[in-house]
Amino acid sequence: MRIVLLEGDQTGQELLLEAIRVLDPDLLGIPITFERFDLSLRIAPLAFAAPIGSGDFARAL
Repeated sequence: MRIVLLEGDQTGQELLLEAIRVLDPDLLGIPITFERFDLSLRIAPLAFAAPIGSGDFARAL
């Protein structure tokens, strides 16, 4: 199972970290990979410069 994490400003980072902790693959006994994307304001101009539907972020969704 692959889970895409959309991290960034005002995303509830502390809640996201706890969610990741309880989804520990060893604890659940299933293979899980996490793919992280930084959507913070400092990279937003770069992240959204390309047309929607292109790039790693769009492919992950």
